[in-house]
Amino acid sequence: MKLNFLLEMKILQCYHCLYYAYQRHLVCAVHPDGVDGDSCHDFQEDPDKVPTEIFNPFAQVCKFLATNYSRDFAQWLLGKPRDFQVLKPEDISLEPIRTKNLLFLESDDLILHLEFQTNPEPDIPFIIMDYRLRLYQYNPDKLVQQMVIYLTPSDSELVYRDYFSLETTYCKYHIVRLWEISPNQFFQANGLLPLAVLSQETDSIEILKKVNKQIKTVSNEAEKRELFTSTAILANLVLDNEKIQEIIL
Repeated sequence: MKLNFLLEMKILQCYHCLYYAYQRHLVCAVHPDGVDGDSCHDFQEDPDKVPTEIFNPFAQVCKFLATNYSRDFAQWLLGKPRDFQVLKPEDISLEPIRTKNLLFLESDDLILHLEFQTNPEPDIPFIIMDYRLRLYQYNPDKLVQQMVIYLTPSDSELVYRDYFSLETTYCKYHIVRLWEISPNQFFQANGLLPLAVLSQETDSIEILKKVNKQIKTVSNEAEKRELFTSTAILANLVLDNEKIQEIIL
C-alpha cells in the first residue's frame, strides 16, 4: 500500500503557504515531495488565506472516523452505541465560528458535539459555550454532550480545563486526553483502531504493529483501506513516516 501522499509529505504550514499546490500527489513547486521535519525554511504566508483557522489533517481524520463509525465512538464516549446523522454547523447558525475541527452528530434525542485538538486553543472554552447556546436555539429539547478530545500530550492547563465561566454564566463540558487512555479501549471496535497509537501505551511501534494486524482481519476491502490510511496519518503524531511505512504494508 502506497501511503506517501497521505502521510506527512505535507506539514501544517503547507495548508496556508503561498506555494502550496493543492494537489494530491504534489506538495509545491519548491518541494514537490515535501520537507523533512515540522517546518519549512521556504514557507511564505499566503495573504489570501484566513489566518484564524488552520486546516488540521489529524482533526480531519478523527472527524472522518467519528462520522463513519459513529456507533463505535458512541459506545466509547457515551457507553452505548447510537445511530447518528451529521449536523452541519451552518444548520444551527447563519454565522458558524471555527468549524474545521468540530463535528456535530445528531440522534433522535441527543446531539454529540466533538472537538478534536492537537494543540490546545485558548478560545475553546468560549467556543464550547457559544455552540451550546446555538444548539439550544436549534433544538431546546435535545440533550447535548460536548467533548474536547486532545490527541497529543501537553503541559498546558487548557487540556484540563473543562468549563467556561464569565460572571454568572457557566458551561461545563467533557475532556478526553488520549494519552491517558488504555489502548485496550481502542481495540474493541474497528472505528477506534486508528486512535490506539495515540493512547497511554509508551511503545507506539508495538501498538502500531498490533493495530496493523487487526486491520488486516477486516473483510471489507474499502473499510480496510480507510482504516490503514487513517492509522498511518494519525501515527505521524508519534512516529516518523519511514517507520510507519515499514509496519503498514
